[in-house]
Amino acid sequence: MLILNKIINKNSNIKSPVISIHDCFGCLTNYMIELEELVKLEFIKLYSKANFLEKFNSDLMDILNKNKINYEINRDEHKILNLYK
Repeated sequence: MLILNKIINKNSNIKSPVISIHDCFGCLTNYMIELEELVKLEFIKLYSKANFLEKFNSDLMDILNKNKINYEINRDEHKILNLYK
């Protein structure tokens, strides 16, 4: 929802309705190309933050630990091999 708010507030050319479900966006066809560009730019800004992936990984590990889900990590390939309770 934050991305959608940024897109709508940033650009007065795109008029409602703009609809969002998860990471999909819809609008009237005459605003489609402009909406596509704005969505791309907002996702680039979001994922290019310095520590986005590290924070995302840390949050996932916290969730696993809080829910007492055990896991094995292959550190050479930087991935989780098995999840089990």
